[in-house]
Amino acid sequence: MKDRARVPAIPRLLKAKEVAIITSLSRVMLPKLVTAGEFPAPLRLSETRFAWRETDIQDWIDSRPPMTWAA
Repeated sequence: MKDRARVPAIPRLLKAKEVAIITSLSRVMLPKLVTAGEFPAPLRLSETRFAWRETDIQDWIDSRPPMTWAA
């Protein structure tokens, strides 16, 4: 069997609606958090299109502190 050159994975890009579903944040809240520096900025794909890298969103989720319940 021949060794195949590994092709780097192409990052998946997410629309605002998908990001809102994944994070449970509203689409209105996303730009507010980006402006405040509390959420990853999207990539500009064209003059009217933008999207987030799935890996950036996963990293942001992983960075969130766990919920602690007051006793």
